[in-house]
Amino acid sequence: MVSLVKTSQSLRPANHHDYDFLHHVHKATLKKYITQIWGWDENWQRDHFRDHFDPAKRQIIVLNGNDIGAIGIEKREGDIFLAYIAILPDYQGQGIGTTLIRQLLSEAFEAGSAVVIHVLKGNPAKHLYERLGFTVVKETDIRYVLKAMSEN
Repeated sequence: MVSLVKTSQSLRPANHHDYDFLHHVHKATLKKYITQIWGWDENWQRDHFRDHFDPAKRQIIVLNGNDIGAIGIEKREGDIFLAYIAILPDYQGQGIGTTLIRQLLSEAFEAGSAVVIHVLKGNPAKHLYERLGFTVVKETDIRYVLKAMSEN
C-alpha cells in the first residue's frame, strides 16, 4: 500500500474492531449523496456494508490521537485507484484530505502511475479533486471517473 504519512496526521491499518467506526464514517460522509441517487435504507446499508467489510482495504486517518476518517488505495495495472477517502464532517475543510491526496499524487507520479478516483454525482468533493489536477475521463448516470496524470 502507498505510504502517505509525511504530515501531522497519521495512518494506521484498519482492523475488524474498526467496523463500527468505519460504518459511522460511511454514513456520515456518504448518506446524503447515496440518498440523492438511490435513497437510504438503513437495514440494507448496514447489511451491504457488513457483507463487503474488508479492513485490509482501508487505513484509518488519525489526527491528534483521534480516528477521523479512512482511506483506501489499490494498486492496479498502470494506475493507482483511490478507492475511498472519507473524513468525518467535523474535520473536513482543514486540508487533511488535500494533504493526503497530494502525497498520494506525488508518490504515484514518481512511480510513473496515474491516480483514478470515482465520485458520486452531487458530491462536492469532485471540485477538490479537480482543483488537485484530476479531470473527468468518464461519466455515468451516477458517478464521475476522474484521473490525474503526471505532466512529465
